[in-house]
Amino acid sequence: MPVPVTGEQLAVLNGQGPLDAALAYAALGWPVFPVAPVDLATGHCGCKKSAACEEPGKHPLVHWTERATTDARQLRDWWHWQPHANVGIATGQASGLVVVDIDPHHEGDLTREALEAAGHAFPPTLTARTRSGGWHLFYLAPEGRRVANTTGSLAGVGSTPGIDVRGDRGYIIVAPSVRPTSPDPATGAPRFGRYEWVASDDALAGAPGWAVVGRPRHQVLGPPLPSHCHDPQVSRTTLVGHRPLRRIDEESAEKHQRRYSRP
Repeated sequence: MPVPVTGEQLAVLNGQGPLDAALAYAALGWPVFPVAPVDLATGHCGCKKSAACEEPGKHPLVHWTERATTDARQLRDWWHWQPHANVGIATGQASGLVVVDIDPHHEGDLTREALEAAGHAFPPTLTARTRSGGWHLFYLAPEGRRVANTTGSLAGVGSTPGIDVRGDRGYIIVAPSVRPTSPDPATGAPRFGRYEWVASDDALAGAPGWAVVGRPRHQVLGPPLPSHCHDPQVSRTTLVGHRPLRRIDEESAEKHQRRYSRP
């Protein structure tokens, strides 16, 4: 169980160095690992691929699924090796955290509004702003349940464009990490965005089951279908986008996890 902490307390880390932040997260019981740094002069990734890297400042520098740790000595060794490395935290049962990632550049804000209108509001909890202006909502992982990593879908709802989940064998980038955004349109100079905690009195809330825990096999959400509809897979639509709602069972959840949790 993670140590209780509020957004106000975590916001102090926004202005600290990566090592100090990593040690603070470890003290909370959150396993940490180093993520590739970014060259602030060029915007290129600090990995060997440099300008050719497709995800600058986002990929782990170590095999994080096995090596993410709360050990202070190991963290000091890593950041002595890479002083400007970004900070990653393992999600799922490793840390007791599940993170909902809302990306407005992929209509995540519109999807969130649609979910709220349908009675699925995300409970207030620890929240961070992403480098692109999105949101990371941090929740307590459900005890004794595996949470799959998903992209553009929630386990109990279906298709949710712009809203992802990071659970078991997943990870998240946290403050004070820095990543490049789009270059300055006038000069072409690199621009950057920071991950920052939102200062608030909110603490970790329990993860809403409709968002992270798969519904029972073959259960379909929503009002009863018209009597003339014989195939709910064809007639049922999602909350957003008017696409058929998939049944989420254990097998499909495992497929999601294998597909989206690779480093």
